[in-house]
Amino acid sequence: MVGVIDNHDHIVPWNCKGRLCFGDNDSIFSTDLTVQCSSETKEIFQCEHPSMSIFNGQYVNLSEIEHELERLPCIRKVWVTIISNNNQDFIGAVYQVCDDAAAFVSISWFERLVTFAKLCLPSRLIPSLWARVESNIDDRNSLREILHTADKIHKNDHHDETSLSFEQKIQRLVQNTLNLDHLPDLSEDFFPERRKDTISSHRLVRALQIERSDYTHTNLFEHRTLQDVIHYLQQSPTRKD
Repeated sequence: MVGVIDNHDHIVPWNCKGRLCFGDNDSIFSTDLTVQCSSETKEIFQCEHPSMSIFNGQYVNLSEIEHELERLPCIRKVWVTIISNNNQDFIGAVYQVCDDAAAFVSISWFERLVTFAKLCLPSRLIPSLWARVESNIDDRNSLREILHTADKIHKNDHHDETSLSFEQKIQRLVQNTLNLDHLPDLSEDFFPERRKDTISSHRLVRALQIERSDYTHTNLFEHRTLQDVIHYLQQSPTRKD
């Protein structure tokens, strides 16, 4: 997959003009851009403004997790020149996933945050948290705290003699932190190779095989295109208590 996703959920090919939005919640502006890159950067999934980044049309500040990006062997940082129609050029940072970038482009910003933090929280939590996290900064901050705490739990796990598994500890942590009265059961089936630095298309599709209404394991994305997956992720799933 070659291109970036604009604020209308469309894939904008490289070397084509497309309207992209940059900025934060207080100051958002859009401009028609022509993105230029060399033939060496074929699997780019994200294009960065000097201060913000576009994640599937969401605005996410990378400053807190950029050091994690640099440490992951599956991601390398390249530089391209972004040329706007009004000739105000700037150099943008582009992160390239060396393994399976076409699949990685469709992951939600929260799952990217989890992956960058090198901790794979259960993908089954994503649908139940999506709507509230997207609109609630307190929940976003809580999730970042969850990542830090969960990482500590994992590092100290071998010193813990309680009967709770790592997955059960994370479930309790998320439930208590976000004051959720219901979470789906978490099983080993949804923690495949949870701390590996790369994510394959097989793992991505499997993680997305979830029915939003009742968490039933389905083959929802087995024969869907990348655009179908992106469209699904851009919706606001609701939780069924």
